[in-house]
Amino acid sequence: MTTERYLGICRPLQHRLVATKERTVKLIIMSWVLGVLYSGLVVPRFSKVIKVCYLWPNSDRFADMPSKFSLGCLAIHPFFNAFSLIVQTFPFVIATIFNTIMFSRIIKKLHERISGINEAVGFEQNALKSRNHVARLLFVTHAVFSLCFTPYFFVQVNVAVLYLSDYRIGIKMTDIQLWTLLWFVRVLSVVNATTNPLIYSVTNPRYRQAFLQLFSRSYASAGQKRSRPMQQASTM
Repeated sequence: MTTERYLGICRPLQHRLVATKERTVKLIIMSWVLGVLYSGLVVPRFSKVIKVCYLWPNSDRFADMPSKFSLGCLAIHPFFNAFSLIVQTFPFVIATIFNTIMFSRIIKKLHERISGINEAVGFEQNALKSRNHVARLLFVTHAVFSLCFTPYFFVQVNVAVLYLSDYRIGIKMTDIQLWTLLWFVRVLSVVNATTNPLIYSVTNPRYRQAFLQLFSRSYASAGQKRSRPMQQASTM
């Protein structure tokens, strides 16, 4: 999405040329393939199944009870506990660096456009307002992303250090505290995706109007009214 924003704002003509159905299909396939390969790096941490055998009393009451229970899956080697946790932090680090660079380029490009506008034409104020909207949207999006994923990053790194140092280095905690904290930061990282529509609606009036039109009952009729002038203009 950051790349799409960058192309749409900084290279609109190129974006129109590359934004094709074939490219979309390739991106979807690539996303699935990379996702499967990336998830495969975590598999060794949950590949060893722990089973427990039970000897039940010789009674009809326990005749249908299973003799084995699976208590969970562990790593095939202790190293993979820390390895999988560190690997899971890579997307956060890569996305943070990439978003910072691309957002900086977008803001710089918008500022250059404003500087190149002739004040006599009267478009400078509108361009400045548009730039501020985009800048506010990018800043809030990046800030919320960082707030939601930074706890996940630090918890994962801390647990990895605990595993590697045999609990001699790092913030120590009980198993219940550890798993509770891990689940909390994971949920927090997922919540980030649900906040994007809210951020777009709050920080940009165009997005807000688009959402209102999309979810209102008059959206279809409004679209028909807007299409009539377009059809007349195209005919002329």
